[in-house]
Amino acid sequence: MQTTTFDPIVSIIIPCYNEAKHILPCLHSIENQTMAMEHLDIILADDASTDATMAIIKDFADRYPNSVTALMQKDHAGMGATKNLALSYAQGRYVMFVSGDDLLEKDACERMVALAEKNGLDILQSAYRSIAPDGTESDILGTSMFGAFDLSDVELRKEFLVREIMTLDCTGKLFRRDLLVRARSTFAEGVGYAETKFVYPLLLLAGKVGTSQLVSRTVHAKPAPVTENLWERNLWFMERPKFEIQMLFWLKQRPELFATYKDEILYNFFQRFYFEPIMIAATTDAPITGYDYEWMRLTILGELDGNRDNPYMNGGDLAILISNLNHSFLDNDIALEDYLEKIRLTFAPDDAQR
Repeated sequence: MQTTTFDPIVSIIIPCYNEAKHILPCLHSIENQTMAMEHLDIILADDASTDATMAIIKDFADRYPNSVTALMQKDHAGMGATKNLALSYAQGRYVMFVSGDDLLEKDACERMVALAEKNGLDILQSAYRSIAPDGTESDILGTSMFGAFDLSDVELRKEFLVREIMTLDCTGKLFRRDLLVRARSTFAEGVGYAETKFVYPLLLLAGKVGTSQLVSRTVHAKPAPVTENLWERNLWFMERPKFEIQMLFWLKQRPELFATYKDEILYNFFQRFYFEPIMIAATTDAPITGYDYEWMRLTILGELDGNRDNPYMNGGDLAILISNLNHSFLDNDIALEDYLEKIRLTFAPDDAQR
């Protein structure tokens, strides 16, 4: 039973759904941190699991009543909503998110906080070890640029956004909670790409950020959903562009940010809403219909209207894609497949033979 005084430095948020088979090793890796438990604010949020997850986390909370909060969603709401719930309880100076089957390195909290404090960082991105479904292990660095970056320099922030020097997920990151409060940043709910909506606005508002080759945890990579049902596969595939349009709408509600970084935001939007899904459709068996493409095409044309002089999209490969936006494939899936074949040959010739 915990009896020491609670003095939270790091809030560790662990959203859970049916993690009964995996979560105990994760919890052991947290209670064995070199940072004392009285400095850890551990928030376990169960998303209405149907196994024994809630019983396990309640038992853990009973052992550390000062440091552990156990929450449970009444109904299954998804990871975005569950993280938002847990985040509202955070009290630490810093916040990190851990999946229920992650394993933190023993000194992860201590070393990451030390790096953040030394460099005055709002966000620190560490490396992590990934275990693929087939058991293959690899260290994921997330970037090729390491160090501390002062994003109060507007031009540096623009470069940071365009080059995507920092990833748009929470894996391996430590966030200063003051920044989260100031940004009012939340996770998207009801979609599979919940974390981009949380991280991207932080990159627009953070002061100093840092990237490190420090391996802070081991994560188990999740395979993409596998289904033979074309309708289900199409729903999963179209989640990304539908989320991105929500994200752009949210950013437009911040006119001071949107005006300063309009070119970068629209370039990032074009990449994630249009280019990346089209590339996935062109190089894999992900299904896209003429109606899906028409919606994406008209949306992009509407967003680029009045922004044709965007310096990031005036030349090179993206200009080729933009020039093709005038072609509709509505009710003509064969023509769309021919177009995707041209995309394969232009952008991924090694994948052209499938």
